[in-house]
Amino acid sequence: MLRTNYLFLGELKMKKTKVISVLAVSVLSVSLLAACGSNNSSSSSDKKTEQSSKAEVFAGATQGTSNFSDLQKGFAKNGAWLNATKGDMNASGKTLTVEGLFLGDGQVARKLAIYNQDSSHKITARYTLTVDKIEVKSPGFYISNGTVKGNVDVFATGFHGQTGTGVEGQATIDGNLTFASQDLLDAYNKLPDAQKVKVTGTTSVVKGDVVSFKPGGITAGAHGNVTYSFEGNGTDTKTGATTGTADVSVLKKALGKNGAWLVATNADVDASGKDLTIDGTFLNEKAAVQRTLAMISQMI
Repeated sequence: MLRTNYLFLGELKMKKTKVISVLAVSVLSVSLLAACGSNNSSSSSDKKTEQSSKAEVFAGATQGTSNFSDLQKGFAKNGAWLNATKGDMNASGKTLTVEGLFLGDGQVARKLAIYNQDSSHKITARYTLTVDKIEVKSPGFYISNGTVKGNVDVFATGFHGQTGTGVEGQATIDGNLTFASQDLLDAYNKLPDAQKVKVTGTTSVVKGDVVSFKPGGITAGAHGNVTYSFEGNGTDTKTGATTGTADVSVLKKALGKNGAWLVATNADVDASGKDLTIDGTFLNEKAAVQRTLAMISQMI
């Protein structure tokens, strides 16, 4: 399956004799760039604001817990991407620390599910988790449907909220929301309203150490925990693969599972009758799952 996040046609001219046939065999997003600029809209982002079309599987302790210790273990570096409460939970004075790099539904994500739903995925109850604070050190962390009573401090990219249909209410922070850098806050402010949380207190920047992750090839375990196959570019990334090449053999290797997340051409490429197979799962420089085939020329 080939999922295209961004498709810019621009000045790209593809003749029948110069068609690259692309077969995607990995669970990731592919960007075909053919003009300058970018687009912030994303089907994967929209997906996060909707309830899953299939029943969510809460793995292990994340089937739903009433114990704060179990919830903390679930959000540890060796925990799971999705963790849930069975009802209201009072952990007053305690800190929930969210750490590690995880994939959920093919995207970088950590989900705090504070709700219940019926077989039609309608929200039947929204719960409250009471803590002193949540420290978010995992990218893609989001609060789903319920309320966090306490402060939330964000040190990683991709923080957002999720609110589904059903009983009245929305994802809420009954406290203050802080970001460790202005860039993190600016990225959050650019989100559509449907992906934001209701905040009863203040939203501000309190400078701290932003958690970052390197680009590279990755694999995900049963509960979404990420392991690097390699950091940066793989061994099949030959000279010119990321800066621009017209050599089909170089492109083919770089798009494989030991290649690079960003591959570029510097001229028309005639790969008539050949398949370029995109294999493997990769993180880009912003800790998002992505493969890009850039067929453009642009000014710096």
